[in-house]
Amino acid sequence: MTTPLHRYRIVQWIDYRLPIFSWSHEHLVVYPAPRNLNYWWNFGSLAGIMLVVQ
Repeated sequence: MTTPLHRYRIVQWIDYRLPIFSWSHEHLVVYPAPRNLNYWWNFGSLAGIMLVVQ
């Protein structure tokens, strides 16, 4: 295990048994995105997905 990310011991206890907090931190906060990924890239991909969904 790594160093605890949370202050509260109850959250550390839950995260030790079911690592949902550390998983969400790794995949949502410190997500390794490429440098050239910008808002226009996100807008284009979301617009393409919405076009397919329609």
